[in-house]
Amino acid sequence: MGHPNTSALQTIDYHLTDRFADPPGLTEHLYGEQLVWLDHAILAWRPYRIASEISVDDRDGPVLGVFNNIAKISPMALKTYALIIRRVPDAKLILKYGDRYSVTQLQDRYRREFAAEGVLPHRLDFRTQTESLRQHLRTMMSCDLALDAFPYQGTMTSFECLSVGTPVVSCCGDYYAHRATSAMMMRMGLHQIGGK
Repeated sequence: MGHPNTSALQTIDYHLTDRFADPPGLTEHLYGEQLVWLDHAILAWRPYRIASEISVDDRDGPVLGVFNNIAKISPMALKTYALIIRRVPDAKLILKYGDRYSVTQLQDRYRREFAAEGVLPHRLDFRTQTESLRQHLRTMMSCDLALDAFPYQGTMTSFECLSVGTPVVSCCGDYYAHRATSAMMMRMGLHQIGGK
């Protein structure tokens, strides 16, 4: 899990995948290895035992969350998050990934970028400290909707959100790094293909 690309090593002959992650006929040229499409999903993950014990109190207004590694969040993803937040006037956006958002320069940059898209800073909720697993899952569960990163999609964060019942919105790309969340949701029958 977490290696959605070629190894680029001549000593590795095969790359295990599935038809949702790497649609046959579309992605073979991106790999140095020969692709082997498994009948079942290439990812195996079981929700944490404590996931079923997590609960949250009622919250005020809609809450959206972004939990992906900040390195995966593209400028276009930020613009899209801002567009979504603008369309839901009372919504707040939680931004959390380990302790990354404790960096003041990152908070300031995101405040500027969201403000340029018409989202006022008070609607952004930066989570700045590392939490216990229970607190982490409660934060995810407290969101009405998780927004995936793109073009490089999440994997573990999407599994964790889904494990506590938080739906994930993802933008499906052409190959595995750009369709990791989308592929898992297609495999589980949780996808919906839609336009604008």
